[in-house]
Amino acid sequence: MAGGGGGAAHGVHDAAIVRRLRHHHRGRAGCGAASVEGHVAGRRRAGRLEAERRVTVPVGRHGVRRGWGRHGAQPAVRPGSSSPRTLPDAIGKLTALRELIIYHNQLAGKIPVAIGRMASLEVLRSGGNKNLPGALPIEIGSFSQLTMIGLAETSITGPLPASLGWLKNLTTLAIYMALLSGPILPGLGQCSESLFGNLASLQQLQLSVNKLSGTVPSELAPCGNLTDLELDNNQLIGSIPAVLGSLPSLRMLNLWANQLTGTIPPELGRCASLETLDLSNNALTGPIPQAWKAGFLDLGSNRLSGALPPEISGCPNLTFVDLHDNAITGELPPGLFQDLLSQQYLDLSYNVIGGNTPPPPPPSDIGMLTSLTKLILSGNRLSRPVPPEIGSCSRLQLLDVGGNTLSGCMTKITTKSDVYSFGVVLLEMTTGRRPLEPSFGEGHGVVQWVRDHLCREREPMEVIDERLQGRPDTQVHEMLQALGIALLFASPRPEDRLVMKDVAALLRGIQHDDSVKARKAGGAEAAEAAAGVRKWADPKQPISPSKLIALAQPAQAQAQARESSGSQSLLRYRE
Repeated sequence: MAGGGGGAAHGVHDAAIVRRLRHHHRGRAGCGAASVEGHVAGRRRAGRLEAERRVTVPVGRHGVRRGWGRHGAQPAVRPGSSSPRTLPDAIGKLTALRELIIYHNQLAGKIPVAIGRMASLEVLRSGGNKNLPGALPIEIGSFSQLTMIGLAETSITGPLPASLGWLKNLTTLAIYMALLSGPILPGLGQCSESLFGNLASLQQLQLSVNKLSGTVPSELAPCGNLTDLELDNNQLIGSIPAVLGSLPSLRMLNLWANQLTGTIPPELGRCASLETLDLSNNALTGPIPQAWKAGFLDLGSNRLSGALPPEISGCPNLTFVDLHDNAITGELPPGLFQDLLSQQYLDLSYNVIGGNTPPPPPPSDIGMLTSLTKLILSGNRLSRPVPPEIGSCSRLQLLDVGGNTLSGCMTKITTKSDVYSFGVVLLEMTTGRRPLEPSFGEGHGVVQWVRDHLCREREPMEVIDERLQGRPDTQVHEMLQALGIALLFASPRPEDRLVMKDVAALLRGIQHDDSVKARKAGGAEAAEAAAGVRKWADPKQPISPSKLIALAQPAQAQAQARESSGSQSLLRYRE
């Protein structure tokens, strides 16, 4: 994280989190300050803190920091005191200081002007001090060696000083969730060498959730090392500069929840390194560009029009597409889904798709999307039967086709679908992960992530939620048993999955209760199944990775299980 303390890029993971959170607030066009607390704060704390954890020391998944960096952070208040303290002017005497790390304390008062005398300073991280007010002092431009500024979640106000342009070595500027106003730093990119330097080293510009106004600066074009540009949740107006598409290293572009107008530059679709593009909740018009390199594409809640370009089917990197609440018309292009084999999330709701007479049906090639987990087509004009091929979307967790004129019979939803969904939920509970995370790899969800981890014969406890680490051995073994049971239910082959009636017996079996209690709760069959799992879960017999690997490789294991009947034979095989 580059703001709360300054640091690493957070990538697609951060955007995916906020996307899921915003999905529940779909009716709100434009996100003002009042709505930011709900879903953006969750984004920052969940997504960015995870990025911090990867590059420094362990951080709790919900933002509980346990120290930072190799120097640590000294408290700004005495133990047991809740009184805020100010930074003393004497701090300017530390002329040899290279890193000033004072984030998440109870600092108050303005940043002292004397800080400008710290000529050797390379890192300034003071994020999370919510009572740190005032403008960023112009003296900050005198830090010729400064590489990182992290002042997120503070009360820093006013415009950014032009002296920031003097910082030739600056790689990260992160002042999100603050009170900045005015235009984004004038002359940020194309500034003369003698006056401002050129900020050619800048990699992360994170100014989300402020009150910045003006336009998105086209002067960023010379910043060839820029990877993350996050200006969402501000008051920016005007069009999106086409030159942003020429930034060779740009990986994330977040401009959502502003007041941007005009068309989407087609150059963005051809940006070579772009992974995440979020332009939602603006007033953009015109057609959707034809080509996309990004894997995460959110253009929802704009005024885009025209048909969905057929060329989008030739964008194999796309895994997340949200185009809801626009004015997209026409039919879904034939062959749309044939090449989007990694597609996991697709939201085309509240458009005018299918506005022809007669309205078209959903395309039958939808069955090609075997990785799809969320499909939202509600509020359109689709007609005729739902194609039976949708039954091939074995990972589908949400299907929303409400508000259309569909007819006919839905594909039969079997108990095997329920079992798989239960397995996914159980994996979420034991790993603390979401069903889809960028760290899982392209086209992979939590199920495949766990399987891959175990198949590499890595330690099973590494996939268990870090909040559950350090428990007594008995509980550790119960968690591992729950992990194994989740894999049983989430087999990729429906015919290999157990049935729901086995759920209670298996879950009860991982507890170290006596068989009498098991019989009372679930009958003789449940007790037998519980006994089988209990033997496997014996704390005196540490679970080896090979036992869980057997669950992660369903082909061989389930073939053996099919030779017998009932859950008992399967449990014996697992032993």
